[in-house]
Amino acid sequence: MLNELKRIWNGDQNSKDPYEQNSIFENIAEVINQLETSDLEDRKGEFKGLVNENGRVINELLNYLRP
Repeated sequence: MLNELKRIWNGDQNSKDPYEQNSIFENIAEVINQLETSDLEDRKGEFKGLVNENGRVINELLNYLRP
C-alpha cells in the first residue's frame, strides 16, 4: 500500500503509461490545463461548474489544488 501511495505521489518513471509517469501534481496541472483550453460547448455542458465561459477555473477544490 505504501509503495502504491508513493507511486501516485511521485509518479513511476518505469511505467509505459504517461499518466502514471507524472506526479499527482503534474496530473492535476494537466487536468486544469485541459479544462482551461476546452471549447465553449464543453464549458457550457460537461464542465459546467468547473470553468466559466471564458475558460477560467472556478471550482474551489481545483483552484486550491493548483500547483
